[in-house]
Formats: sequence, C-alpha cells, structure tokens
Amino acid sequence: MSTRERLVAFFIAPARFFADICDSPYLEINWRIPITTFVVVTLVLRQIMLTNPTLVGQMQTKIADEINTAVTTSQMSQEEADQARTFATPGNTLFEIFLAFLMSVAAPLLLFGLSLIYWLLGRLSMGSEAPYAKVVELVGITFFVNTIEAVVTAVVMNTTGSVTATPSLALVAPSLDPESGTFLALTLANPFRIWDLTLMSLGLARLFQRDLPKVAVIVFTLWIVWSAATIIVGIRLV
Repeated sequence: MSTRERLVAFFIAPARFFADICDSPYLEINWRIPITTFVVVTLVLRQIMLTNPTLVGQMQTKIADEINTAVTTSQMSQEEADQARTFATPGNTLFEIFLAFLMSVAAPLLLFGLSLIYWLLGRLSMGSEAPYAKVVELVGITFFVNTIEAVVTAVVMNTTGSVTATPSLALVAPSLDPESGTFLALTLANPFRIWDLTLMSLGLARLFQRDLPKVAVIVFTLWIVWSAATIIVGIRLV
C-alpha cells in the first residue's frame, strides 16, 4: 500500500490500514511523524491563540489564581510568587520555550508509557507475543487524531472566547465551573476521543490477533478508569 493509499485508508478504511501496518516490518517513522506533527501543530496553535487578547487574559487569570492559592497554602513564598508571575506570563519568551521543551518531552513519554501499558495488557491478558516496538508504532499513528483534535479545539476556543472550551458536551454547559466534576465529565464526551480509542482497538486487535470486542473492552475500560481518576483529582482532559 502506497503512502497516499495509507493516508486515505486511515480515514475511510481503518481496518485495512491497520492490517497493512501490522503485516509490514516495523518503521520508526510511522510514529515519529505523527508525534512530531502533533507537537509542532500544538505549539503553533498556542502562538496563534496568544494573538487573542481574551484568551490571553483568561490564561493570565488562571495562572494568577494558581499562584495565589500556592501562597495561601504556604506552598510558595511571596517572593517566589512574584518571580513565578513574571516568568509564567503567556507570551514571555522564556516561558514559551519552557512549554515547548515540556511538550517535546511529555508527548514521547506519553506515547511510550501508553504503549507499554497496552503491550503488557496484551501479553498478560491475551497472551500476545507482539513486539513492544509494533505497539509503539500503532499508538503513535493515532496521534494524528490528537493533532486534528488540537486544531478543532483551538478553533472552538477562539470562536467562543474561552480557554476551557473543547469539542465536547461541555460546550452546551458554559456556565458550569470548569473545575467541577460535572464539567470535567462532560469534556470526556468528545468524538475525537471515541475515534482515537476505536482506531486503537482496531489496530491492537489486529496486532494481538484477538477479537475486536475483547480488545475494545480493555482499551475503553482503561480509558474510563483513567478518566475517573483524573476527575477525582480534578485534572482537566483536553
């Protein structure tokens, strides 16, 4: 299958796409290109968002609130808080470089960590002998979905004028506290996440040589458990 055919199949015939990937030799470029694209696009979108005064104001308010909370709870001195406010200013060159570095490190760590979890689940619960590298390859490919989601999310944020807006059911409840459990739960009702998990299930089912329903149950259950944990500790998924 040519590169063009693979690109088309990814969107309209994912089962065929993953069958071709699983039956082909491991190619590192298959995960490097998607994850690099995701990081670059995300950073570019952030710079575009920084041209929106409304969004920048909300970012500054959120950062200030977090710093004030840290001071109030004695996790940070007033002097440290003043330094943090100066550094963590949206648009500050050093701060943006730091965020770019953080993103470039976090994305690969997420890829390798998630791949390790799927690989272990495949071996322990399904008796799969698929190599870890092929799991990394499949999981990495799905980062294309995350890139598309990032673009749509940026459009939604700029359109609504809210940094908490996402392409999810949370859009219908803008008056909810963004830190509330209900709002966090609504952000999970996201079509891109369902698309991502479905592709992951298709790819792993083919790679592990197991029934799709069984693999899908494991993939979606893992996501539900992780999502529940993030809601409990108040981490917002975007």
